[in-house]
Amino acid sequence: MQQESSFKVAERALGQEPRRDTTPRVFLSGIIFTSGARETLGKTVKDIAAKLELPLKTLFASLFWEIYWQTEIGSLVVVMRAECMEAEVSVEIAGDQWEFKTRSTGVH
Repeated sequence: MQQESSFKVAERALGQEPRRDTTPRVFLSGIIFTSGARETLGKTVKDIAAKLELPLKTLFASLFWEIYWQTEIGSLVVVMRAECMEAEVSVEIAGDQWEFKTRSTGVH
């Protein structure tokens, strides 16, 4: 399913995960997403909750996130799964929809 040119959402059976051994993993705390990327991620989680007939709060509490940087094309792949899901959902976020946080170099 494709939403916009900057985002791709895919669902995979749990045994069909993409190769992650060559793709660097990054942490959510080190990423800044654009408002469009945040909206896409939020909508995806809401869609999963509706499909599973779970309250959003319950799904968020059990959701496991992994983020991978596809260095060759500059995009991120956000992989979401929970024990209550039979598949994982991944959202590809184009390089112009996110950036790494940088440390402030100001004088304290």
